[in-house]
Amino acid sequence: MRSFCFLVFFIVYFSSFSQERSLLKGKILTPDAEVSSINIINLTSKQGTTNSSEGLFEVEVSVNDTLLFSSVQYESREIIVTREVLKKPFLTVLLVEKVDELSEVNISDINLSGNLTTDLKNIPTLTQADLGFPMSDTPRPTSIERKLKTASNVSTTSKYNPPGNLNVSLDGIINRLNGKTAMLQKAAANEDRAQAVDAGV
Repeated sequence: MRSFCFLVFFIVYFSSFSQERSLLKGKILTPDAEVSSINIINLTSKQGTTNSSEGLFEVEVSVNDTLLFSSVQYESREIIVTREVLKKPFLTVLLVEKVDELSEVNISDINLSGNLTTDLKNIPTLTQADLGFPMSDTPRPTSIERKLKTASNVSTTSKYNPPGNLNVSLDGIINRLNGKTAMLQKAAANEDRAQAVDAGV
């Protein structure tokens, strides 16, 4: 009976000794040196914690416990707590950045050869008319024509003049006097000549 009690005491003492918990301290390192909240979970004891802004952490462990370090932006890492790990005053855990590889996606049913001249002919294009938008027959004014209109600032309607009367602003008069309007008119004429030459007229 006495030997049985001793055996039970020995088993209880040995199991409690083997399951003795220690406070493991460590630091998480990442390639970009910016450590956001990392989930640190003791998978054996089902307890968890997170690190500080400097990457420091503390977690209770026993020998043979498995620690899981996981985060959205880093690859998960598991570390088994051995006696050698517990002997260290500090555990350093290096996490690697997670690379998400996406599967290939086909965004078009057009087969491209790589030759731009050939491929452009095979790609369908749509105009405003094809989409049902109204189109104007009047060509868009060129950059110089727009500048000339702004410098002249002439309009046939104004809140101060009745419809049909010509309205010239002070800017239009000054630009005509200092020669800006004439300069823009000459540039517009040169642009028209250059377009005619390009068109072979």
